[in-house]
Amino acid sequence: MSGSYVSGTGRRQLLLLPDMIENYIEGDNPARFMDAFVNSLDLHKLGFRYAVLEDGAGRPSYDPHDLLKLYLWGYFNGIRSSRKLEKESHRNMEVMWLLCKIGPDFKTISDFRRDNIDCIKGVFRSFNEQCISDGLFGGKTVAIDGTKIKAWNTRERSYRKETVEKQIAETDEKIEKYLREMDENDEKEKDEPKITNMKEKIEAMKKKTKKLREIRKTMKENNLEEIELTDPESRQMKTRHGIDICYNGQISVDDKNHLIVDYDLTDDPTDFASLVPMSERSKEILHSEDLESLSDKGYFSLENVKDLNDRKISAFIPEQKHGVPDGKSGIPAPEFHESKFTFNPGNSTYTCPQGNVMHNTGNRTNAKKQVFRIYATRSCSSCPVRSKCTSSKSGRQISRWIHQDIVDEHRKRMKLAGHEKMKKRKSMVEHPFGTMKRAMNAGYTLLKGKRKVKGEFGLMALAYNMKRVINIKSEENEAIRLKNTGNMTLFQYIPA
Repeated sequence: MSGSYVSGTGRRQLLLLPDMIENYIEGDNPARFMDAFVNSLDLHKLGFRYAVLEDGAGRPSYDPHDLLKLYLWGYFNGIRSSRKLEKESHRNMEVMWLLCKIGPDFKTISDFRRDNIDCIKGVFRSFNEQCISDGLFGGKTVAIDGTKIKAWNTRERSYRKETVEKQIAETDEKIEKYLREMDENDEKEKDEPKITNMKEKIEAMKKKTKKLREIRKTMKENNLEEIELTDPESRQMKTRHGIDICYNGQISVDDKNHLIVDYDLTDDPTDFASLVPMSERSKEILHSEDLESLSDKGYFSLENVKDLNDRKISAFIPEQKHGVPDGKSGIPAPEFHESKFTFNPGNSTYTCPQGNVMHNTGNRTNAKKQVFRIYATRSCSSCPVRSKCTSSKSGRQISRWIHQDIVDEHRKRMKLAGHEKMKKRKSMVEHPFGTMKRAMNAGYTLLKGKRKVKGEFGLMALAYNMKRVINIKSEENEAIRLKNTGNMTLFQYIPA
């Protein structure tokens, strides 16, 4: 060993940074790609404010290109707060290079996101269009999934109808209890400090009760089952860690390079309603004629299978399992489960496990306005195993949806290739959520309101796609260097 440590430069030693801002960052820095992408956009066409300079007095405004670059860099690196981005613009060499050393304050940065939040969808689509033209999307198969994103609303400021009633009753009961104790202490004429403490508690509980009654009144007037005080558009949703206040973020992912094709954000805790619009938009974006849509059992419904079939999209959705009948309490024995009844498409009849033919006896419409044909047979009255099949006095009935043939075709597809498709779905769509929530610090929202949170979710999706493209294209562009730009395409700005 040399007997000394590596020494740094003295803090009072005068230094010169590189003489050109161009030399602040290395040639393979991702900021160069962000700069090239944003410069290629027509922000006026995309609807950004101040994208066109206007004559007039006053302080010049910031170029929206620069502020968009700042946000892309921030979400790319897991820095989303406007105050933190302001700090980075003064101390981070990448941001100094990207913004040519301008230093907007946090209010300007925050206002830009607020004023242009609806334009993020257009930026995302523009990026994907360039990806499509460069062959980065396969356009044959997409996987669709959702994730819960924590809203800017704590559970303490979230109320459901039944919990409000319960809390009001509990608080009223406590007030009555304290009043009785105060009367008892008054009679004994002792323990004055305890009485004072009780009075303070009663006053606090009365304020709480007043607030709860106002919440109950608001819910009743607006016919609400749930109310959130901080972010009224968020909702209670079930997560892996219990009930939390969230939004439901939806994405569709292409199978070729696992890039996000489209995104959406809802306040619906369930996924059913998102499948068809997400699949349809994905087909339109990818210009696909024969798209496959893969999703988990949370998306299954009879209507979804039919609607995707009508749009010429091949659905692969596992059905919800409802358990196996055990023959108890009137439930059919396993050998008489509905799946054991054979449908005969030629004459539209069913054959029961005992060989009896069941004919259509009429139709029934349920609460969802779905029409079902009812099948029954008179042979039930003399059937020797009737007690194992049904406890109904009118005999066994089978209900068949009028579009059941489409569902049967879907079941055949799932039986042939469903297992492999579901393995493929998991590898495609769960990686983006893991990257966004963990690596990019995007498991929660900084904004309030569904419209704003949707724009923020779009920034997350765009930053993820940029990460993927940089990883993919950096391997392909081994021979391309930024010093020899020439007539380069956007993705050739990603060096090896």
